[in-house]
Amino acid sequence: MMQIFKNPNYKFIPNRYYGFAFSILLTIITIVSIIAHGGLKYGVDFAGGTLLEIRFEQPINTATLRSAFRNIAVGNVSIQKFGEGYDFIVRFESQMATSAESTSTQIIGLLNQEIPGNPAQLVRIEMVGPRIGKELQKNAILAILIGMFLILIYVSIRFDFRFGTAAVVALIHDTLTTIGFISITNTEISITTIAALLTLIGYSVNNSIVISDRVRENLRKMLKDSVPDIINISINQVLARTILTAFTTFIVAFMLWLLGAASIKDFAKVISFGIIIGTYSALFVGAPLVAEWEKRFPSRKRRK
Repeated sequence: MMQIFKNPNYKFIPNRYYGFAFSILLTIITIVSIIAHGGLKYGVDFAGGTLLEIRFEQPINTATLRSAFRNIAVGNVSIQKFGEGYDFIVRFESQMATSAESTSTQIIGLLNQEIPGNPAQLVRIEMVGPRIGKELQKNAILAILIGMFLILIYVSIRFDFRFGTAAVVALIHDTLTTIGFISITNTEISITTIAALLTLIGYSVNNSIVISDRVRENLRKMLKDSVPDIINISINQVLARTILTAFTTFIVAFMLWLLGAASIKDFAKVISFGIIIGTYSALFVGAPLVAEWEKRFPSRKRRK
């Protein structure tokens, strides 16, 4: 693997239009997926309702569990099985009772009655009203927008407004594409997935900063080279670090996705995809946008 990154000289900037075209394709796929699914699938955190994580001593199938809940008038019931049939995530469209304690008692009593000989344990319960869910939606969107704005200011001050703008465009690209992945995989939008998106924003901007820092160093040394050439050289110089860091981080996130508990699987799934798309955008979106900008509107300091 190290041979791939030994004195690399890949033409990222000369071939940047392929990257731009692929990014546009990903954006179109995202839009089509969201329309085809009738919008994003919101979890209990945002849509309101009740979420239960239930664990049985012996395996059962989803149909048996769904049958046990048939007489509860709480709207549609969504059941998701994990592992070998011991663990389930159950979601109801509305709150089952006024408190978590009474809901827990009601659920355990119902399951012991409907599925005798297979004791159930209520591992987790979440109850959110529709009004609180709407407020959480607004706060989540606001948190993402504020994060991007602060990153724009930080990168613009530390490097250059062009780098800051390109970094934010790359972050928007990463966020939209990851939302497309969430839509395609029918993953629920919850506090967990929002946390993953915010983590992704931090991870992606770190990649952009590493490349921008190397570009800034080379701009001072390579006065005779054009800015696009300097950017291409800079990307190649940090390529090994970028890819290897992404690979090791991805392995950890992917293993959590495969082997982690139900409560962390969605977070690990989104992060796993986000690492890939964040690394891609740093190489094929952010820095190439700066090169394109410089080509069309050269900075005064380097004009001849």
